[in-house]
Amino acid sequence: MAISVSGPLLVDDLDLIVQAALDGAGLAWVAEDRVVPYLESGELVRVLEDWCPPFPGFFLYYPSRKQQPAALAAVIETFLYRPDVVPEDKRRRSRPGPARSDF
Repeated sequence: MAISVSGPLLVDDLDLIVQAALDGAGLAWVAEDRVVPYLESGELVRVLEDWCPPFPGFFLYYPSRKQQPAALAAVIETFLYRPDVVPEDKRRRSRPGPARSDF
């Protein structure tokens, strides 16, 4: 595979980076989750895959305290959030009783 790039293109917007790659402007280094549909459709292809190890997730080191600052607690909660997993306390629990059809 040969890719000809005429000069640098510096962009700080991920959507523009992806669009530039789709338009054939050159290579784009972005997180895989941003371009999965384009990879699956063949619009984009992986290059230099041997030099791109998989991303295992975030690692966060912080002091263990009973009273954490609210900002740190929010960051920790954000990193721990998984949209594919519903926490036990948020799951809808079915209650035994007569079935109702008058919704």
